[in-house]
Amino acid sequence: MEEIVSEKIKEHRKYCKKWRADNKEIVKEYNKKWRAEHTGYQREYDANNPERRRKMHKKYRIFHPRNPDKDRERSRKRHSRYLGVEGGHFTEKEWRNLLDKTGHRCLCCGVTDRPLQRDHVVPLGPPHSDEISNIQPLCPFCNNSKGIKTTDYRSNP
Repeated sequence: MEEIVSEKIKEHRKYCKKWRADNKEIVKEYNKKWRAEHTGYQREYDANNPERRRKMHKKYRIFHPRNPDKDRERSRKRHSRYLGVEGGHFTEKEWRNLLDKTGHRCLCCGVTDRPLQRDHVVPLGPPHSDEISNIQPLCPFCNNSKGIKTTDYRSNP
């Protein structure tokens, strides 16, 4: 019995998906009208129920803890996929190890008092990967000056 129900649900979903694809203008107009009628509802509800909003926010943070390192890695991977890079990706741990190895200094000018950026020795693109072997720490000024040129400062004394 359950298999029959699930098959009917799958068929109905397939039909709905096809209908939406065939009637894009109707769906677009319906969504536009719905948004106009319901704009601000969530903000108004949250304003009238601050305790519930805080509770939901706290619950979200418990189950989805913010992890800046993971967020940064996810963002870099998405950017690499956009550029068509298929190789590996370096982790935040590998980046911190590289910083420790270089003494937390810019490999171009040697300053240590500025935040360092992850610079690709060979610009990121289809044949070149986002692996740690292609990364060098540079200060923002040196990184911007280098631009998209292939310059390796790792061999400098």
